[in-house]
Amino acid sequence: MSKEPTGHTIDGTPWEEPRPPHPPDALTRVSPWLLPFAAVAAYQLWLLWVAQPRESGPGFNIQYWLDARRQIPAIAISLIGLALFIRHRDARSAMPQLVSGAFLLLAQRVMLLLVPTLDPFFLSLTSPGDDFAFFSPLSEAYRILTTLVGIFGITFVASGLSAARRYESPGMARALPLFVAVSACVSEGFSVLGLMQFQFDAAPGQILTIAGTLVANLLATLAAGYLFIVSLTGWLGQESPRLGWRLAAIGSGLLLLGRLLAPVLSVLPIQDVLLAVGQLLFTGSIVGWIGLLFAFAMGLPSTSETSDADQADVAEATTDSTASTTRDSAVG
Repeated sequence: MSKEPTGHTIDGTPWEEPRPPHPPDALTRVSPWLLPFAAVAAYQLWLLWVAQPRESGPGFNIQYWLDARRQIPAIAISLIGLALFIRHRDARSAMPQLVSGAFLLLAQRVMLLLVPTLDPFFLSLTSPGDDFAFFSPLSEAYRILTTLVGIFGITFVASGLSAARRYESPGMARALPLFVAVSACVSEGFSVLGLMQFQFDAAPGQILTIAGTLVANLLATLAAGYLFIVSLTGWLGQESPRLGWRLAAIGSGLLLLGRLLAPVLSVLPIQDVLLAVGQLLFTGSIVGWIGLLFAFAMGLPSTSETSDADQADVAEATTDSTASTTRDSAVG
């Protein structure tokens, strides 16, 4: 039996032993926990592909591209966890709250993908009246549950980002929680006013689901506000990476703005200007989720021992020390 050669190089360094067959290093450096996020995002893209109208081509079908635009936030949400694990292979142990939030947001996407399949099943289990043939208490309860899963996801993401911070919040940001809470309550009041414009006789179960939807929407707005507060204070507090925190603050701010203003628009008379504003808010939500995705792609949050702000302080101190030494030498 032949043996591998052993010994040392001319400078005394031992020869490296040959490595057995192994996967490429680029794959071994990637966390396997990103696979669920990649799978769901790939499935969402496949749904968009098969939905293309084949007879005239996707470029001539405006409705298709409008529907496709609505799917952009869903795909961006699925990719957030992918970006997180690509930039932080040890994210599951280093930032468990953030990972839990990413998986909850992914679970919400999966639950929404199941809605077309589950709705007929829920309708078959209930027998609504003729006036509410479209209404299914089970479907509404499922939608409320889906919203709650997303709320917990955003809350865990915000909590994980808050736990990753290393500097105190600026004094000017301490009044933000109260402002966001009051704004969310006022916005939800407009939602109630919008419902009061319609005259209809609802059964107790329908009233319960409407109330549950209102509460879930309020909690969703507060969760978006929490994420905005954490991101903004991280940006203002010189957290690292600065660009990542800035993108997160802008993205979550756009999401919060859309949730605050949409109920206000619902109680105003329909006009072309209001429709244009509504489209801007919807576009803002798309940009907001893309901004959050790019924030995590930039490495948010940083787990390095030295942040950008620390490096800037060191550089400034070094510059001051050099200038002081030069002045002392000149005087001497």
